Amino acid sequence: MLKREDMEQYIDKNLPIALENLFELIRIPTVTAKGGEHSSEALEVLSRIFMQLGFHTTIFKTTGQPIFTASLDIRKTKTLLFYDHYDVQPAEPLDLWESPPFQPEIRDGKIYGRGVADNKGEIIVRAAAVKMVQDLRGELPVNVRFLIEGEEEVSSPNLGEFVKKNLNFIKESDACIWEFGGKNATGQKEIWAGVKGICYVQLKTSGPKKDLHSALGAIVENPANHLIAALASLRDDKTDEILIKDYYKTILPPTNSLLTAIEKIAEEFDTEKQKKEWGVQTFIQDLQGLDLLKKYYLSPTCTVCGIWAGWQGEGGKTVLPSTAHAKLDFRLVPDQTPEDVITKLKAHFAENSFNIEIEWYEGYPPAYTPLTDPFVKITEKTFIEIYKHKPMIHPWNAGSGPLYLFADHVPVLSIGVGHAGSNSHSPNENVILEDFKQGQIAIARLMENFSRV
Repeated sequence: MLKREDMEQYIDKNLPIALENLFELIRIPTVTAKGGEHSSEALEVLSRIFMQLGFHTTIFKTTGQPIFTASLDIRKTKTLLFYDHYDVQPAEPLDLWESPPFQPEIRDGKIYGRGVADNKGEIIVRAAAVKMVQDLRGELPVNVRFLIEGEEEVSSPNLGEFVKKNLNFIKESDACIWEFGGKNATGQKEIWAGVKGICYVQLKTSGPKKDLHSALGAIVENPANHLIAALASLRDDKTDEILIKDYYKTILPPTNSLLTAIEKIAEEFDTEKQKKEWGVQTFIQDLQGLDLLKKYYLSPTCTVCGIWAGWQGEGGKTVLPSTAHAKLDFRLVPDQTPEDVITKLKAHFAENSFNIEIEWYEGYPPAYTPLTDPFVKITEKTFIEIYKHKPMIHPWNAGSGPLYLFADHVPVLSIGVGHAGSNSHSPNENVILEDFKQGQIAIARLMENFSRV
């Protein structure tokens, strides 16, 4: 077993190399939502990093962004798979960044830049951990594989086809570490055993053939008003209940083990500290403690993510818009699917005489690893050794990802180096430099512990 002091000395000595690799990746604006024209640059960097570690690397073309894999088979009995992604969220609004999003920098003990927490920082932490174990032990204690895609932030439309054609890459692994993770507002490390599903929808409603003078609002229906009424019909403001007919029909009731896990989390959850971290005065229905966490884990959601119509520029322009749009996301719990949500959403609009077009949708179902799986215990043991406290173990994360493609074949857990203020998907995304360093030690020790099972 590697000594912690040896690993810490190694990391301090080699930190400039790890940071330069990270900064090089962050400087590449791989925003797939805007076309992803920079993916080839990111793939060149990833290929160089993993080839230097002795991995066999492959780039798979898709109808969208390529998928990168790296594998190092040294005939060990266990194989650990890492899933990551090289695409990032759009950086806007740019004026809220304290430093340019694609010009990474370190200040006040934190690394700032778009993608540093989600998910480029995790890629480099894991690669740096592999290099450290190779150098200090002579070889890895397990076989290691990486699957790094470029479309996670747009619901991974091509990953399913890749997995279908390359299923053995997943099935021949013994466990998988997912893309994200970190510590909560109290500093406690977290382990996530799954994710909610998602159905992301763009809606449109149309009125006159062109924008009209707003004086005509007395006699011409405004599509923005129509859209607002349609959105309001989806959810009860007082109860937060989703009002789509039969929406809850396919949802599985929680098991006793799931409820027990949530109760354990509630014993350590600090409601007031979390409010402060997020900058909110109250939670929905003023929920707290166990009731709040039951809703967080077990409830589906319907969220307006964006809405626009008419004049959006500076100053006033008195128009009645010809079209109105909205973006929604529905977070799904077992056993909901995006396809079922779309069917029910269309029926809801039709039954309530709303003339709403679904321009497009994307998404995937929820998935999770049972908390009784041995890999959960191995990871918990590792965290106790490295971080000197018991981690909070979540049945699943309220966010989403294509974990369902993996979870039927291999146990999957999410761990990482983020923190409650990492601002993933927001301006000033960051990770704490010390967490970046300690995360390498955690991955190294996890490989060692996993090899002994």
